[in-house]
Amino acid sequence: MMSGLRLLRVSGIVALVAALLASLSWGVANISGLVSSLDNFQTIVLPGQRLLQLEKKHYVIYYEGRNTIPARGSNGGLSVTVQLREANGTLTAIHTSNYQEGLTYEWNSHHGRAVGTFNAPRRAEYLVAAKDLLSPERQKRITIGPSFAALVAHYMVRGIGGAAIIFLTLGSVGVALLSLYDSKKKREETSGPFAQNS
Repeated sequence: MMSGLRLLRVSGIVALVAALLASLSWGVANISGLVSSLDNFQTIVLPGQRLLQLEKKHYVIYYEGRNTIPARGSNGGLSVTVQLREANGTLTAIHTSNYQEGLTYEWNSHHGRAVGTFNAPRRAEYLVAAKDLLSPERQKRITIGPSFAALVAHYMVRGIGGAAIIFLTLGSVGVALLSLYDSKKKREETSGPFAQNS
C-alpha cells in the first residue's frame, strides 16, 4: 500500500500534469474553433450571386485571387451588392462601405484582401451578387465573413487567457500538494532516529 507521504507526492505530480494537459487541450480547442470559423466563410465565384444565411453582425467582404493575394487597388472593376431577403420575398438593399485598412490573408486555398464591409441587421437570408468587369470570369471570387483580424484576436485572447487560468488553478493544487509533501518529509527527517541521536 502507498504511504501517505508518497501519495502526496504522486498526487501533486498528477495535478501538475493534469493542469498542463488541460491547458494544452483548451489551446487546441481554440485553434480548432478558429479553423472552423474560417472554414465557414462563404464564397462566391465572380461573376455570380448566392443566397447566404447570415447572423446579425458586422461582415467583411474579401476579394480573393486564385493563387495569390490580389494587388492593392486591383478591385477597381469589382461591384458587390447585398440585399436582405424579407419574409415576403422582397429584397431590401444593405449599405456597403469600403474597407479602410490593408488587411490581407492567406489560408489554405484562400488568398484575399479585405475590400468592403456591411452590417447585417438581423439573422436572415441575404442575396449577395458580385462581378468584376476588369478580371476574366471565374478567376476571382469574393468571400463573406467576420473580420479575420478580430477572429484571430478573439481566439488568441480566449485561448491564451483560458489556458493560463486552467493551468494556474489546477497547477496551484499540484504545487500545494508538493509543498505539503516537502514539509512533511523534512519533519520526518528531523524527527527520525538519526536526528534524535545527533
